[in-house]
Amino acid sequence: MKGGCPDEVDNSDAPHPTILVVNDNDLIGSLAQEFLHDQDYVVLVATDGLKALELAASYERPVDLLLTDLELPGMSGLELAANLRAIYPALAVLFMSGRAEGPSDETSDSFLPKPFGRKTLLHNVRAALTISSDSLSEELGRSQEAILRVELSPQRPATAGIATGGTSRWVLIRG
Repeated sequence: MKGGCPDEVDNSDAPHPTILVVNDNDLIGSLAQEFLHDQDYVVLVATDGLKALELAASYERPVDLLLTDLELPGMSGLELAANLRAIYPALAVLFMSGRAEGPSDETSDSFLPKPFGRKTLLHNVRAALTISSDSLSEELGRSQEAILRVELSPQRPATAGIATGGTSRWVLIRG
């Protein structure tokens, strides 16, 4: 809802990307939410990894980007990203930290040093979403055949997936 008018509706066909912001500092989480929401992203906010997992599981759409601090109460940002990628294999991840160095070389994910401003955050978010989209397209493009498989059964929800070579990505379709 823009401008506070309840009858103003976004009529775009494409859903806006969903970003899960996870930071134990309420100020950083609120600012990131405000900056991203102003650009029409759907923003979910959690203060720790367990709450983030619960929020992602209860949300009706897939999460497109995880924006998370590296150091969180209960589980690290790296552990959170691994857990969410088990649910959303194409998940883009943007780590943030007040420490000078980002995650170790074992991850190819993006890194955003804190403090950061609005422009820097938005630039890095767009870049992370683009990289994630490009890597999925490349994966599909490398395969000679991409197979879209849909299974329908009255006993369980429909599932759909794309199989490319030895890689499969499955999505639950709620109907």
